[in-house]
Amino acid sequence: MRRFILVDHSITGLAGHHYEYAMHVLRAVERAGYEPILVTNRKFQTSGERAWTVLPVFEFGFWPEYSPSSLLRLAVRMYKSLSRVLFKVRFS
Repeated sequence: MRRFILVDHSITGLAGHHYEYAMHVLRAVERAGYEPILVTNRKFQTSGERAWTVLPVFEFGFWPEYSPSSLLRLAVRMYKSLSRVLFKVRFS
C-alpha cells in the first residue's frame, strides 16, 4: 500500500489548528487509498482509537515554550525599548 506521511513538529496535543488540519488531511488521504502516517512532536500523546500510525519523533517545535517569568522579562524589555524610542522621538 502507498503511504502518505504528514510531518508537523508543532503538533503537541489534541487541541489547536495544526492538529485539526492534520486530521482533515489524514482522513482525506485514507479515503484516497493511502496509508496515513503522522509524524509529530514527542509531547504528543497517542491513543489507540486512530486508524493511522503516529510517530512522535521531534523534540522541538516551531513555537518556543515560555514560562510566565520569561514572558514578564520579555514584556519589561520591550516596554523599556519602546520608552527609549519614544523619548528619542519626542525630544530630538
